[in-house]
Amino acid sequence: MGYQIDASIVPYTDFSFDHGPDFRHETPHLRPFLPARDILELPLSTGFAGLLRKRGAGLFPMIDRPLMRSVHLPGIFARLGLLERIRLSPEGQGADDHIRLTKAMWDDGFDVFSYTYHSPSLVPGHTPYVRSPADLDRFLDHMDRYFDFFFNELGGRAATPLTLYQQWQDRGKIWAADL
Repeated sequence: MGYQIDASIVPYTDFSFDHGPDFRHETPHLRPFLPARDILELPLSTGFAGLLRKRGAGLFPMIDRPLMRSVHLPGIFARLGLLERIRLSPEGQGADDHIRLTKAMWDDGFDVFSYTYHSPSLVPGHTPYVRSPADLDRFLDHMDRYFDFFFNELGGRAATPLTLYQQWQDRGKIWAADL
């Protein structure tokens, strides 16, 4: 079919409640998409912030169960600064969250960050994330603030998925996290 990149995985997330996939055991590392080893998996950058972030992959599924969500345990953990799952997307979280996540992932050795959103969110009324022109202004402001941090403070560089794919090919299908 000619696919070179898959970007469908949302690590540490279970969509099975809505008849979707369960990605709770997936990580945000770039890697070959199995079983087709010629496809690069570029997951949405998702990780944890807070005092317990190093244990997030094991702990978060326990506090994100339906009963625990019904008593708002994930929110309580987040507000107490213990553990918060953050996705690098302006849909539902803001620039401060993204900066905290990026700093934590950078400290953990990540060097590729995948920032995504659904393009209909750029038009008010098409997604629950942007319902009005004021929402769109906030949405774009979050992106501006995050990218100002990413490029000017962290020293990050932009790359297209195809550029990452070519770098992966040039490295013999090994990414820095694999070394």
